[in-house]
Amino acid sequence: QEMKDRTAKRDDQRSKELKRLEDEHSKVAKEVASSESKLKNRESDLEAQIESQKQGKSALVELQKQVEKKEAVAKKEQAAFDALNGQEEAVRKDIEKAQWSMQALVAGMSTQAGPDEEGSGDGKSLREQLLDAQTRLSEIEADHKKKTMAIASF
Repeated sequence: QEMKDRTAKRDDQRSKELKRLEDEHSKVAKEVASSESKLKNRESDLEAQIESQKQGKSALVELQKQVEKKEAVAKKEQAAFDALNGQEEAVRKDIEKAQWSMQALVAGMSTQAGPDEEGSGDGKSLREQLLDAQTRLSEIEADHKKKTMAIASF
């Protein structure tokens, strides 16, 4: 009987120990399963981030190409604009010269000197120049007559 009691007690203890070990095993198995699940989730998150970075890089490369193309177009447009601007400036100067010449002709002045140039003409009107020339001619004719009279009197 004592043997049966001891065997029963030992079996009971072993049964409890087995139950405790099974519970502990079950708990550890659940933790392992949970850790594996978390690990798989993290791996898939990392893969998604890596894929997203790859797509972002390819999008950046594409945008960089577009920017380079637009910069090239902008440089061409700037060169064309600069050329037109230079032409416009030359035309403005020509217009200014023509306007000055028109004003000079309307005022009766010599067009030998432009608005930005220096030269003969001295800013005198054609009328004044004609008067100067006639006066000089009269003086020359008077000198000629004086000399002719002086020769005749000898």
